[in-house]
Amino acid sequence: MLNTEIVDFICSHYLSKGSELEPATLSESGRGFEIDIFRAGSRTRRRIGKITGGHADNVLSHENRVPEVLERLFHSPRVRKSERDLLRDTRDASLCNGGLAEGWIMRIDRYESDGKTVARTEYVMGYALYIHLERKRRRAQEREKQTIATWHARLGTVLEERNKVPDGLSGKENRHLLWNFIEDMAAKLEHCSVYKEVFEVIWNKEQPWQGRKLEYYVDFIIALAEIAAARAHFDWKEIGARYYREIGGSKRFDPYKVDFLEAAEEQIGCPLPLLGLCSGGTVTPIYFAGELSGRGGFAYPQGFLHAVTDVTVWKTEFRTGCHTMWLTENRAVLTRMSAEPDFLLNSGSLIIGLDGQLRSGHRKLIKDVLTGSKSIGQVIVWCDGDKSGLDIARNVQALLQPAHPAGVKWILPPAVDQKGDDPRSCLFRTWEAYEAAALAGLDRNQADEQEAEMGDTDIWNMWMDL
Repeated sequence: MLNTEIVDFICSHYLSKGSELEPATLSESGRGFEIDIFRAGSRTRRRIGKITGGHADNVLSHENRVPEVLERLFHSPRVRKSERDLLRDTRDASLCNGGLAEGWIMRIDRYESDGKTVARTEYVMGYALYIHLERKRRRAQEREKQTIATWHARLGTVLEERNKVPDGLSGKENRHLLWNFIEDMAAKLEHCSVYKEVFEVIWNKEQPWQGRKLEYYVDFIIALAEIAAARAHFDWKEIGARYYREIGGSKRFDPYKVDFLEAAEEQIGCPLPLLGLCSGGTVTPIYFAGELSGRGGFAYPQGFLHAVTDVTVWKTEFRTGCHTMWLTENRAVLTRMSAEPDFLLNSGSLIIGLDGQLRSGHRKLIKDVLTGSKSIGQVIVWCDGDKSGLDIARNVQALLQPAHPAGVKWILPPAVDQKGDDPRSCLFRTWEAYEAAALAGLDRNQADEQEAEMGDTDIWNMWMDL
């Protein structure tokens, strides 16, 4: 007699409408079984297949012996494998017979209309494997729930401890950005019970990190907050060592170092050296051309290519006497334009290179210039015509919107333009028109880089004057 749970499992996943198992045809041998599938019509009832599998009486007692390859291949009841495919994927013929006997997989023979000739054979998930995977899933969910609770508790402790931070901690003026991010993160975690929910609310990118990397990133953020609340200065290795308190903990975040530092900087809103990271952190140069001065005696003259670190940008406020601020995605455009010192001097241009990504240092510098420079009459944004260029332009648009600069112009590389070679057609005076043109170019698979046609002083002056 077949276990009721096995019958229900077969009926739910492998029998089509109008089909049923025929109990009278059940044949058992040891833990194995065979049973026919019949289809009943209005007047006839005929055999259409046979299922071969194993009893699940002792399924839970041997679930730890389920071969990993079968777990991977038959991860869902919807998976169907031919015998040829199964042998190719497992490279072990004994797994077929062994898997059938243990109830990990089942074989379904589909008959021709005569009810005898086998038309095709397929292997599917067995009830024993189904129960095994369900138990693993429930254990994983429970582990995720407990881990999220631990995350939330540790964040709560950090937020309590932040008020005890000694007055002498470096970067204290910037730590409010970290605490604001931690408060927001803790509030979101309170309503999460599985990792998927955590990742959706904390990491809202189009292509999020998967699996352990994203789990480690949450660990990293909490570890960073904990050490920032306790230490004036700290090394990269201390972050993991202090958090995990085990051999190898200091190396746990190493495989993701660059990604984690960049993501944390973006989400918190300032470079990590300003929070106390004194070794192993990244110091990002910001390249620009044009006149720029900063509180504390910083002065960069017009007509030259300059670089300033993001740490410096965060420690002072900058302003300019220039009339036009150019924001270019690629450094090549910046170096090309700065090679024309007369253009820089005569046009009163400040050109900031974004180096393919709008980082927190770029944001701070652009905000400083717009806030502290009454001379700025227009902003010209020049990015590639591909999807990444459009994403950067969108981030710039979101940054400029609250600042309300006098005028903003957008330049699209000519390959996505359908109006001919006239460089005036590359310039758009509204964000809506620029975005529509960029999307149309992407739809036509027409996207070009800035470097493909960087123009000359005549074209640059024309764009400023339009």
